[in-house]
Amino acid sequence: MDEYNRITSVFWTDPHSRAACEEFGDVVSFDTTYLTNKYDMPFAPFVGVNHHGQSILLGCGLLSAEDTLSFVWLFKCWLRCMGNKAPYSIVTDQCKAMANAIEDVFPKTKHRWCLWHIMKKIPEKFQGYNNYVGIKCDITSVVYDSGNATDFDIGWKRLLTTHGLQNNEWLCNLYEERQKWVPCYLKNHFWADMSTTQRSEGMNAFFDGFINSSTTLQQFVVQCNKKLLSGSIADSLKHKWNVVVLQLWAYERLVLHDDGSRKEFPRPTEEKLRTNNLKIRKVRDEIAAIRKMKKMNNLADDKPASTTL
Repeated sequence: MDEYNRITSVFWTDPHSRAACEEFGDVVSFDTTYLTNKYDMPFAPFVGVNHHGQSILLGCGLLSAEDTLSFVWLFKCWLRCMGNKAPYSIVTDQCKAMANAIEDVFPKTKHRWCLWHIMKKIPEKFQGYNNYVGIKCDITSVVYDSGNATDFDIGWKRLLTTHGLQNNEWLCNLYEERQKWVPCYLKNHFWADMSTTQRSEGMNAFFDGFINSSTTLQQFVVQCNKKLLSGSIADSLKHKWNVVVLQLWAYERLVLHDDGSRKEFPRPTEEKLRTNNLKIRKVRDEIAAIRKMKKMNNLADDKPASTTL
């Protein structure tokens, strides 16, 4: 709220997103390029990846401005709702306001810039050069083919000298921040196979047809609930059932370690089997409860919706 009691920003999450974040919130992709609503508030989803390699929603917001204060507020809301568990890594674009907010709210989180957004700017920055093709090829090569920091530094200096780009401001700024986007500087950190914010942008398809630029705040909450609930049964069944099945039947599973040795997965005891049977019944009960909730939600569609803001 502002000094006139007008809504400036909104954050929203649900129990499914909080549960997903507890298990899969180590790496987060954050992006605000999807759309704005009828009040010109950018939509800002927090997106993670689960054990199936699928994108999962970990909360979302609507912002009145894309400045540091707005991002700090949003990140603090998200952190508080997720039990004050900060992500291990976060991927964003090069927005300075985002970077400032991340440093403030998630000081121990490793921050990475979206590599795709950076490489996409090459035509815009160099298409007017006579040797554009050579510049593009050399930048691509030094970024993707450098195996370590030393190789990158040597290749980068050669690139600047060859094409006379020593005073190019964009390249100089990128080099100063190279530890945030060059793959060889980031390869020893866990990123859940994310080097871009494409998962955030891929989440657009999840909301297509449910949220658009004319969506009101009230409709936003109702539609998010409806869309997330429609997918919750499959998600809950796939995740929880797979956990139980792996524990119950993986008697002879072999685990390959980094040193090349193999270790046999231990056969479960009778006590373990009894425990797993209880888990199976619990999963079935939870699925039944989710189906009941969905049925109640469908019935509620016939009644006027109410939202507290």
